[in-house]
Amino acid sequence: MQRRKLIAGIGSVAAGAAAVTGTGALTSVNAERSIAVDVADDSDAFLAITPQRTSNGSEYASTSDGEIKFDFTETSVGGGGLNRNAETIIRDILQVRNQGTQDLIVGVTGLPEFMSIFSDDGSVAANGNSTSLNQDNNSPSSGNLALLRVGETMNDVGVIFRLNGEDASVLENFSGTLTFKAVAVRDLSNPDEVRNKYGLDEIASDPEPQTGTGGPESLVTAEVDDGATTTITMNVNDQIESVDGEFPANDTSFLVEANLDISSDGFGESQNDDMRFSYAGKDSAERPAATSDGGSLKRNTGTDGNTNRETTIEEELEGFSAEEVNNPNGEGYELTITWSELADDEGANLNRVPSEFQVNEVFISDGGGGIGQNSANPRALGINETYSTD
Repeated sequence: MQRRKLIAGIGSVAAGAAAVTGTGALTSVNAERSIAVDVADDSDAFLAITPQRTSNGSEYASTSDGEIKFDFTETSVGGGGLNRNAETIIRDILQVRNQGTQDLIVGVTGLPEFMSIFSDDGSVAANGNSTSLNQDNNSPSSGNLALLRVGETMNDVGVIFRLNGEDASVLENFSGTLTFKAVAVRDLSNPDEVRNKYGLDEIASDPEPQTGTGGPESLVTAEVDDGATTTITMNVNDQIESVDGEFPANDTSFLVEANLDISSDGFGESQNDDMRFSYAGKDSAERPAATSDGGSLKRNTGTDGNTNRETTIEEELEGFSAEEVNNPNGEGYELTITWSELADDEGANLNRVPSEFQVNEVFISDGGGGIGQNSANPRALGINETYSTD
C-alpha cells in the first residue's frame, strides 16, 4: 500500500552567502556580460520567476523590463567575480512558482558546461533534500528535476560554477540565456511512475470554477491512501478568501463525494462513474430514510447514467464507512473502503474486487447557501491516476 500525499510543505527560505570550495589561488575572473534568465514560450503561462528575497537574491539577480538577469561580475562588498581555480556555489538566488493548473516538472536548458543550477528546496525534490534543475542532462521522467504542485513555489534556487583552473575565457566569452521549461506530469508517458518517485499525488478542486487553481488554496482537497483497505480523506477549506460563507450552509442536506471508476469493466467505458462514495447529511438524497449524517454508496449498475444508480447507506453495507475527521481549516471527511468485504456484500453490486481504480471527481454541495455546488476542475484533478487495491 502506498501513501499518496496531498500537498508537499513549502521549504523554508534561508539566506546564504556564496560558498566557495576547492583549492587554488584566489584569482577571480569577471564575466563581461550578464546571463539572462528566460521561460520557454510553451511554459510562459505556467511559471512565475522572481529573485528570492535573500542577500544573494538581491546581489546576483535583477529584474528589468520583465526580464531577470544573473550578474556575477562583482559584488557590493567589493568582490571581483568568480574564483577561476575553485568550485563556486551561490545559493538562494531565485524562486519559481507554478501558476498553472497542473503539476509540473521544472528544469533549465541552455547551461554551459562549467555551470549547474539546482534547488535546495526539499519539498520539490524526489529525495526530499535538494535537486538538480539541469534538464539538458536529466529527462522530465527521471526524478532528478523539480516537481512543483499547482500553486507551489520552489525556493532556494542557486548556481554552481566549476572552473577549477581551466581557461577562464569560457566564462568571459559566455553571454547566454538560461531557459526554464515546464512539462505537465500528466503529459508524460509514465505519470504514475513519476509521481511515485516524488511520493506525491493530489486531487484538488478549484475555488473559482474553471480557473484551474489548486494546491494549498483549493476549496476542496483530497488524499488517497490506496490498497486492500483504501481511505479517501476530503477536506473543505472554507477559510480561503474566495469562499463566502462556511461549509456546510445546510448541515442536514450537504454532500461530500468521491466519484470512482473501477477497472472491472474497463476505465472510461462511459461518462458515468461506477461508484460514488460520499459523506452526506441525513436529509440528503444520498441518505434515504436515515436519521443521522453518514456514508452512502451510489452504484452505477447500468449504462443509462443516474437512472441506473442504486443508493445504499453505509449502515446497510459491509466494507464501507464514512466519518468526520479533524481539519483545522474547515471540515474534514474520511471514506474507508475494504474492498474484499464490499465485494462480498450484495448491496454493493460489485461481484469481485477490482484490481485498480481511478478518481474521476471530488464533489461537494452545501445543501443550499453561500458555497453551493463545487466540483473539481478536471485540469486540477489527478485525472487518470491509477490506484491499486492490493
